[in-house]
Amino acid sequence: MGKMKASKKPTASSKKKKDKERLPESVSVKKPKKTVSENSSKKKISKKKDIEKLDNFTKSYEKVRYKDIEIKVGDYIQVQDENTGNYVAKVLVIIKHREDSEPDDPEKLVKLVATRFFQKKDIDMEKCDIPNEMSSSIADNEVFSSNHNVIIPAHAVFARPEVMLINDYQNLSITGQNTYYTRAKYDIIKRQLDPPFKNWPQFCVCKKPLNPNSLYIGCETCDRWFHPLCVKIDPVMAKEMEKYYCEFCNKASKKKVSKKSKEKASETTSSKSKSKKKETTTKANKGSTAKAKKASKRKTRR
Repeated sequence: MGKMKASKKPTASSKKKKDKERLPESVSVKKPKKTVSENSSKKKISKKKDIEKLDNFTKSYEKVRYKDIEIKVGDYIQVQDENTGNYVAKVLVIIKHREDSEPDDPEKLVKLVATRFFQKKDIDMEKCDIPNEMSSSIADNEVFSSNHNVIIPAHAVFARPEVMLINDYQNLSITGQNTYYTRAKYDIIKRQLDPPFKNWPQFCVCKKPLNPNSLYIGCETCDRWFHPLCVKIDPVMAKEMEKYYCEFCNKASKKKVSKKSKEKASETTSSKSKSKKKETTTKANKGSTAKAKKASKRKTRR
């Protein structure tokens, strides 16, 4: 949402092995560094501990290349899934599985352990206390990280999307088809958001959380944001406006003007009153002086 001037890892350590395992020709790999830090939490977690939970793995890698897509630990990926539909995930670990028999497609041996991200269509809106009339605050490209890890075959990855915080997203002048933003986490067990929807910052007179893909108009005085239609302004006209002052600031401005007018009128009335009083006093003084002169003349004649 630039402001319209009234007009948008797990860390791991692994032993080096001299022997090289056979990988599919179309998949290239690189041995991992001793430690890889997780960007989100910056915690150092043992990769060995995470991998021990998996069955039939033979080796872990720092990155792999499948066809024209290079995938590294910590990358965001888009996954094609026939059962649940496409989704976004963040790679935690890259491993090679051991199979009893060689599969028809050897590339299926390479697996990615990743944290799945959920979208509006995936979350329980009722459990998250999101009323139907507020659902428009969540765009289709908003994603929520979760406590749900999945194992993904490398060949299911079809793109490398961008995922960023909502504040960074709203400052972009142009966004691509694979650009996503996030501002909350989704607990798949409790089926709730963190922070809760009711605690998200609200905008406009409609009191809805920010949807950075929507059009907003900013007040020049108070810097509050409004949907043009909510303040009875045509969206086309809003784009052409150079300055906008909201109803609240206009009312406050009128009150100030009215107060100043009253003060000015009061000052004028007071000034006139003082002027009349002065004139009356002057006339009285002049009358007293004239009487005194006449009395003095009479005494002189006698």
